[in-house]
Amino acid sequence: MLIKNFQAGTIQEALDLVRKEFGREAVILKTDIIKDNGRRLFSVTAAKDFQEDLIVATAVVTPSVAKQPMPASFPVVPPLALRICRKLQQSKSSSRDDLAKIIHEMTAKQASFPENEKNIVFVGPCGSGKSSLLAKFAAELVFNRRRQVTLSTLDYFRPGAEQEVSSIADVLSIAQDDGNGNGKRPKANSSCHLVDTTGLVVGDEESFADLQTSLEKIRGRYTILVLSLTTSWKNNRRFLDHCLPLGIDAITLTQLDVAQSCGAIVNIAAHDYPPIIGVSESRLPTGRVTPFDARRYLDKLIGDDNG
Repeated sequence: MLIKNFQAGTIQEALDLVRKEFGREAVILKTDIIKDNGRRLFSVTAAKDFQEDLIVATAVVTPSVAKQPMPASFPVVPPLALRICRKLQQSKSSSRDDLAKIIHEMTAKQASFPENEKNIVFVGPCGSGKSSLLAKFAAELVFNRRRQVTLSTLDYFRPGAEQEVSSIADVLSIAQDDGNGNGKRPKANSSCHLVDTTGLVVGDEESFADLQTSLEKIRGRYTILVLSLTTSWKNNRRFLDHCLPLGIDAITLTQLDVAQSCGAIVNIAAHDYPPIIGVSESRLPTGRVTPFDARRYLDKLIGDDNG
């Protein structure tokens, strides 16, 4: 499925651009009137069943400016895109709301917040936001779920990793455990232990094996894979496949606020991967992890009306 947003000085010019590029098979998803630096533009978002590599793009066109398509970084994979497009063609109407409903139905699998787990471990590639996510989960458990929480880290390589966990514990006034039984720990029947880990690199089998050995010692662990939406779907898929042997229970996606496209969300949610717990809107520790619903991210997926 190829989805593009066309903008022109008149609605007829915008529709002509759709017909010229997509032909008679074009499906109009939405039309609107927008303003661009004081100018009134007519916006048309259209879709087309596409048999080759998918390109999700946005083009801004005025009578005096040539089209400049801008491919998004993280497209929906072609087989999945074709399924979405065919379902849209089969629906009674072909609106943006219909597209949102179809995507939601295909990505409805999700995990609930693990509020009753005893040991929650965060794994993932370097820079994906594991430590920030640990802070968000800790705050959610302490302030909203009324759980007692302890923190620790298995990241002995990154400078300042232990200090970062210690600082989070101090800010939230919770206990830190060094893994050797030291430190004040709450009663076992009400505590939740959060564990940060070293960043994984595909191909570094030695570090992967060391982490796997460490995780096997944590009984009853609930393992969350943290992936960033600012990297490509190809890279996220590599890390997904690389980390699955660790026993991943759920996935959390971070850095939605700076992502150009959310094709990765649909790719993960609609395939046979562990369910998504939620999406983190920001890397800031004060940000929230919101429940996953693909309909909320439709603009991020196909581009908003302002291009």
